[in-house]
Amino acid sequence: MEHLKPVKVHSHPRSGTHLLAACLKLNFYPDVNLGRDVAGIGHWSQRVKVGGFAWIKLLGGHNFWNGQTRGVYVYRDGRDVAASLFRSKRFLNRKWAGMTFAEFLREPLDWRGSPAQRAEPGPTIAEHWRAHLESWLPRPGVVGVRYEDLCTLPNMTLEGVREALGLEHQGKYTVPQELVGVLPNEGRIGAWRDYFDADDVAFFFERVPGNFWGLWDGG
Repeated sequence: MEHLKPVKVHSHPRSGTHLLAACLKLNFYPDVNLGRDVAGIGHWSQRVKVGGFAWIKLLGGHNFWNGQTRGVYVYRDGRDVAASLFRSKRFLNRKWAGMTFAEFLREPLDWRGSPAQRAEPGPTIAEHWRAHLESWLPRPGVVGVRYEDLCTLPNMTLEGVREALGLEHQGKYTVPQELVGVLPNEGRIGAWRDYFDADDVAFFFERVPGNFWGLWDGG
C-alpha cells in the first residue's frame, strides 16, 4: 500500500530526528519492519557503532537539500542545537577535547552536513545551522516540523504531518514515553541557557537574525 512507503526524516544534527522518526514509526508504520542491527554515529575522527533503532530506516540523514530530496525536515532552535552538539562529545573532533562552549561556538566546523562528513573548516555552528534550515525550507515536497511543536503539541503536529503526507491514522496519537535517539539526549527545550553567556548570545545573533523563523522564541 502506498501509505506504507516509509517517508524519510531529514534534519540538522541534534534537532530531534530520532524523536520524530520514533513518532512516525509508532503511529503510521506500527507493523512495518524499519529497524537495523547497528548504525554508525559520531564525528569523522571517532566513528563508532551503536545499537539499531526500530525506526532507523526512516532516517534520511543530515545533508543539505540536494534539489530532489523529499520528505520531512525537523528543525530545532539553533541555540539548543549548539548546546546539544557541544554536550555530545562523540560528535566533536578528538582534538577539541577540553574546548569550552564559548570556544566551540566560535570555532569553524570541520564537517559538512553531518559530523561524519569530513571537510575543510568552514562556518561556525550558528552559520551552519541557519544555512541548513534555509536550504530545506520552504521546498516543494518537504514537510517542515518544528521540534518544539512536536514536544509541546504532539497531536496537532503529527496530525499536520499526516495530512501533508496523506498517511493513515485513527484516534489519538502515541508518543514515546522515554528519551530516544543517540545519547546524551535531554530532550529539554531552552537548555541553551545553561551554556550561553551574554557574549555568546551576542555572537550568535551577529550570525542569525533575532527574528529568524527557526528560533523557538524569536530571540
